[in-house]
Amino acid sequence: MPHPDPQPPCPPQEGKPQGWIARLWGALQPWHDLPQEEEEENGKVFTVQLRRGLLARQMVLEVTSLLLFLLLFWHIAKIQLGQGGYYQAQARRLTVRTSIETAKRGSILDLNGNKFAVDQSTKDLYVEPRRFQEKIPLVAKIIARHLEIDPQELENRFHKAADHIFTMKLSDGIPLEYVQEYTLSTIPGLILRPIRDAQGRPIAFKAYLSPRGLSKEQVEICLQRIPECFAINKLDLKKKIQTTQERCQEISVKRGISREDASLILEELKSAGIRQGVRYLDSWIRFYPRNSELSNLLGYTNHENKGVSGVEALMDSYLKPTLGKSAFHHDSKQNPLGEGTQLLEEPVDGSDVYLTIQEPIQRILEEELQVLWEKHRPDRAYAIMMDPSTGAIMGLAQFPQFNPNDRSTMEDPDVCQNHILLQCYDPGSIMKPVSLTAVLDAGVADLNTVKDCEKGRWTYNRKALRDSHAYEDLTLAQVIQKSSNIGTAKFSLDLGEEKMYSYLRAFGFGKPTGLGFYPEEGAPVVFRQESRGLFRALHQWDSLTITRVPMGQGITVPLLQVLQAWSALANHGEIMQPYLVDRVQHADGTIEYCRPHPKGEPVSAHAVEKMTQALTMVTQQGGTGTRAAVKHFQVAGKTGTGQMWIQPNVAKGIRGHYAENQFLASFIGFAPASRPRFLLLVSAENPTVGAHTGAGVAAPVFQRIASRTLEYLQVAPDEEDKAPSPKHSPAATAKR
Repeated sequence: MPHPDPQPPCPPQEGKPQGWIARLWGALQPWHDLPQEEEEENGKVFTVQLRRGLLARQMVLEVTSLLLFLLLFWHIAKIQLGQGGYYQAQARRLTVRTSIETAKRGSILDLNGNKFAVDQSTKDLYVEPRRFQEKIPLVAKIIARHLEIDPQELENRFHKAADHIFTMKLSDGIPLEYVQEYTLSTIPGLILRPIRDAQGRPIAFKAYLSPRGLSKEQVEICLQRIPECFAINKLDLKKKIQTTQERCQEISVKRGISREDASLILEELKSAGIRQGVRYLDSWIRFYPRNSELSNLLGYTNHENKGVSGVEALMDSYLKPTLGKSAFHHDSKQNPLGEGTQLLEEPVDGSDVYLTIQEPIQRILEEELQVLWEKHRPDRAYAIMMDPSTGAIMGLAQFPQFNPNDRSTMEDPDVCQNHILLQCYDPGSIMKPVSLTAVLDAGVADLNTVKDCEKGRWTYNRKALRDSHAYEDLTLAQVIQKSSNIGTAKFSLDLGEEKMYSYLRAFGFGKPTGLGFYPEEGAPVVFRQESRGLFRALHQWDSLTITRVPMGQGITVPLLQVLQAWSALANHGEIMQPYLVDRVQHADGTIEYCRPHPKGEPVSAHAVEKMTQALTMVTQQGGTGTRAAVKHFQVAGKTGTGQMWIQPNVAKGIRGHYAENQFLASFIGFAPASRPRFLLLVSAENPTVGAHTGAGVAAPVFQRIASRTLEYLQVAPDEEDKAPSPKHSPAATAKR
């Protein structure tokens, strides 16, 4: 039997909708094609009107649901695309906690990398006692045992912190009438603090709320009444109350705890079941490996590890680190989530500062100066060494000292000062070579020019001037060798006031030396507190000044100015800028070097050469400084014994005057004399035991320091026939 031909597919009818429109049309089709007669289904008769009503309701419900879904979809899309960033930031603010990432402060080192100041990695301990309120005695006992703190004192601190009541400010000022009208005093937890007028009468009140300890009923009263009386939203108030009630006071127990001690404390607390309310922060503490060595120059830092004095303050902008920032996600209980910590800003360690100080030389200075300190018991003692060819400070010692690792040694602020920069003195006879070099440079006299020294007593302008010995005729060289006051005054008069003043100004007197760091690029960094001293202007000189200032009386300056002036005598007449910092090495490895540079040339090399000949006579037989002579080396130097100026005190009836029994005993010189490797000044303020002169107190210390330093620097000795004789002569014990 032949198969019937298959029916061809029905072509789409014109006017019939396609796609999703077709599906919607299909849903409407039953309602559209309802029969016009009554039908019977399962024995029930449905009228056409009833069926249409049911389907209409269904259609309304479906269309409404579709519209609501589209509206919701549009709203979500708007939030996600248009305001997504805002809500994401709000969520991050609630679930992300940021923390500061600490970095290390730069180290301070000597020229060759020996460390003077470093940062040690430590922990800072903080606690919230309210979180372990029931176990406060146990926690205090555990922590106190490891940190050597009084447990009872620590327990009292914990109880005080746990009982601390936090308040929230509601208003800065409420009139008295307002308080009475709204009976604010009846609101639970409300605190009213009076604002008083000049007569002490209350004119208004500041309002605070202390929600700690309030019951639920009392909190509800606050939520009802406070929004009515103050400009605050009820929901915001509720959140603030909850936050304040849950807030705990955190206190710092101790900073700078070693990592070993911190680990032991944490383990013992965990064993005792205490896992909340104790936290550590990574920190750094400043440590000085050499204790008191160079302490007055180095200075120290405060509790924030910021430089307070000395090099720590001078170079703080280089030494201080750049703090970083990190963030981590947490849950509602502040527990970190598994996403880890994200570093937002990289911390950067501070730069390392390399001084011009050489630690072996510094140790020599301090060891020998301590001998002077213990033997002669002065009020203060100093030793400063400079390379005159560059201006670099090679060593700088001062007594008394302090130990920056032991804060108990810093109770006297005067002990912590860098007096080499701050304290001023009348330098005494170590000033004479500077003044008489000016005389030589001006051509007023030569080394062989003779002056009558009047047998030790000379009256000028009705004022007597004395020498320690009854000298008669002395050449200029002998005036230096014997330290004659009268000879110095007479040669200075020949030069004249104006020229002498100009020369001494050119030597740098009366102006800060500018000690510090001079980078190749950028502005110098100098000690701003350095004293300029007192060197009176020329128009303030009287008739006696020209006879007194050249011998070191009537001029009051820091010892560093004297050292700077002498550097011209040790460097062919040229003064190099004194500096203390050799280089700075940054965290990225780059290095800033200091740029030594000349500061001035007050006198000629020819005049300096002549003065050097006279200064070598001081340490040879017949001079005042034979005890400063170094075997196999020529030493050019000068003794000085300056009278101390007593400041006037009106309250005590004391007039300003020079003390008869208080002196600044000094010796300054350079070696080898013909090719100086260093310039050294040793001074003692008011030695009270034994000798009091520069020859007896400072010269022997100079000799020991110079001898050891020449050996350390491996300087070849002078020719034997030019070596100075170490023999002493009666003149060696002269006053000047």
